[in-house]
Amino acid sequence: MVNDDHFRLILKLTSPITSKMNPNLRVKIAQIARHPGIQTLLDPNSINLYSNIKGKQYLKEIKYFDGTQLLVDINEMVGFRAAVKGKWDLTTFNIVSKIKKNNTIFIDIGAHIGTTSIPIANLGIKVISFEPNLDSAQLLIKNILKNNIQDIILLPLGLGSKKMSGKWKILSAPIGNIAGSTLITQWNYGKRLSGKRNVFISTLDECLLLMGLMSKSEDLIIKIDVEGFERDVMSGGTKAIRLHRPVIVFENNPSKIQSNENTSRFHQIFSNYEFYSVSENGVLNTFDLKIRYENAVAIPKEKIHFFE
Repeated sequence: MVNDDHFRLILKLTSPITSKMNPNLRVKIAQIARHPGIQTLLDPNSINLYSNIKGKQYLKEIKYFDGTQLLVDINEMVGFRAAVKGKWDLTTFNIVSKIKKNNTIFIDIGAHIGTTSIPIANLGIKVISFEPNLDSAQLLIKNILKNNIQDIILLPLGLGSKKMSGKWKILSAPIGNIAGSTLITQWNYGKRLSGKRNVFISTLDECLLLMGLMSKSEDLIIKIDVEGFERDVMSGGTKAIRLHRPVIVFENNPSKIQSNENTSRFHQIFSNYEFYSVSENGVLNTFDLKIRYENAVAIPKEKIHFFE
């Protein structure tokens, strides 16, 4: 068994070689090897930690787990892993499949290229996707059209707190992990960035109000994947959260960047909610606000029975 320090050394030694490989070759080797460690060594996001991987898009059409066709960039982490495994993280999809109703609306904040939005739309659920990175949003549009998705709305803007609304903020996109684009200036980008751009910021409350979705008739399920900006997004959706009492799937990214005020506000928004870390198949586990989780879920107490 290779420990973490030894693996990082191997990654550091192999990255100068793998960074120069054609992305299609990296995918083929990873598919043949099937070993998680080898797949990680070939992952563009891992390579970018130590070497300058070329930021050029390498688009590939893949068959996704639900039978849909997705156009992905195999020169970045999500596209590479989706091409290798035929899926991306299915946590949110499995949760939505379990608790959806006839009037459910799924809100995907940080939708990237649609690896979550499109399979959920194929369940017959109305989807609202937010994606401020225009490179990702363009691929999402192509995937919507490719799969003839009818009931999906894409808004190419960022969400934040009320005090940020109506302003422009810099979005940074790391090479090899465009899905990790972030509005946090001190975030860990890897070796280098593919670029920065200004994005317009609104709030979840304002957007839902403009779309006429601030009544009690909607049953919302929300996914938030915004690389450290989760609490700002939640604070800008306070009214929607209190009105709709949605189940919210989110990344928990504790950081020194986040203040005690934000931590306090995080608790105030969620009255009578339970928090859990959650596995890909929907199993609930303990949650600690100070620990990082790829997937956590906030569940209103009156909806906890859906997970039992």
